[in-house]
Amino acid sequence: LGKRARLLLQVATILHDCGKYVSFAEASESTYVSFAEASESTYHIIMSSEIIGLTHQEREIVAQIVRYNTLPLDPYEEVADVLSQEEYLCVAKLSAILRVANALDQSHKQKFKNIRIAVRARKLVITVEAFEDIALEQALFDAKTSYFENVYSMKPVLKEKRIYNY
Repeated sequence: LGKRARLLLQVATILHDCGKYVSFAEASESTYVSFAEASESTYHIIMSSEIIGLTHQEREIVAQIVRYNTLPLDPYEEVADVLSQEEYLCVAKLSAILRVANALDQSHKQKFKNIRIAVRARKLVITVEAFEDIALEQALFDAKTSYFENVYSMKPVLKEKRIYNY
């Protein structure tokens, strides 16, 4: 993946939750908003917006990355009308990265500092310094690693170095 793919991932990371607010606003207090509804809202927001510096097709890729952040990746045949095989693989790879990154900050409290990443024996070892308990992030991280492992053939592993404030 090159510099352009990195830019698309950065845009997807910034926009990945924008549909949740629309879905929540449309739902009454007693209605549960599913991940699918939020993902579809996000997809439509991205596709109906002009993003300066991105082509229409790059916007499609960003919207698909965000869609598959929470939904299972559709078979290529179901999206072949909007994505080439190369674009489909890009979406698969970048959505796998987004899932893992999103799990690392699920509480939105930015509990980590000094993140280091290394590849060791078919494992992607992510070492973080944490100021707070990361039980929520660890559980979600473990739940989201199978998709990453299927795409990249390496298992992400989260290692914590606890930082104590005295």
